[in-house]
Amino acid sequence: IMFGKDYLVSSNILGLFAVFISFYSLSMVIMNFFLSIAKTKIVFIALAASLLQALLIFFFHSNVLEIVKVNIFSVSLLFLVLMLIFFNKKKKWIFYQS
Repeated sequence: IMFGKDYLVSSNILGLFAVFISFYSLSMVIMNFFLSIAKTKIVFIALAASLLQALLIFFFHSNVLEIVKVNIFSVSLLFLVLMLIFFNKKKKWIFYQS
């Protein structure tokens, strides 16, 4: 737990960390939606995003800010791909309902 000077040093990263957690949470909601309708192959996209995230952290880890930026990039990319799949599937679902 950080108090005093330790907190002040890392407090400038909290906003970016909140962005990361927001994209992560939204991605997990979409992932759970796909899993709930038995679209289980979607986990391979999450696996690819996780591998990308680990690889980027391996190469870019000189400070905590850099790690948070890498996390934002990988999770926002995951979110974007999931949204594209969702809206592509949604179009197909609408056409098949009639």
